[in-house]
Amino acid sequence: MKLSTMYPNFKPAAEFWLEGKNYSLLSDDSKNISFMIPLASHKKGFDYYELDNINGGVVFSLVTMLGFKTIKKSSSQIISNDLSYDDWRYKIEEIIGSHLRSEEYQALKNGYAKTSSGCLGMLAFLFISFFLIFKNF
Repeated sequence: MKLSTMYPNFKPAAEFWLEGKNYSLLSDDSKNISFMIPLASHKKGFDYYELDNINGGVVFSLVTMLGFKTIKKSSSQIISNDLSYDDWRYKIEEIIGSHLRSEEYQALKNGYAKTSSGCLGMLAFLFISFFLIFKNF
């Protein structure tokens, strides 16, 4: 059974917050409902408004991604029963507010994104450094 059937008030409440934005409905199935909005500040950046099926309930999340990298994810607690339209609007507004005020989101909005080379990058750096040091011996 689709989540939009089990939680019929979520989709109209989410669309209330998405109204006027260039959004797409990516998924509406038994596992999740997902809307995508392109970010104005980055060509490869997107915000995802998602309702995910988790252990007999659902979790609403707002995820900001730049390419394949997650910049910030804000999620609600598990919600067991469908909320009223107004309660969904309030819950979504609560997550949106904290997400958009976050340090990571504000940095991205202003053109900065935290990057890290990760473990593989560090190993490559160490390997090249040792190679250059021992090459001279």
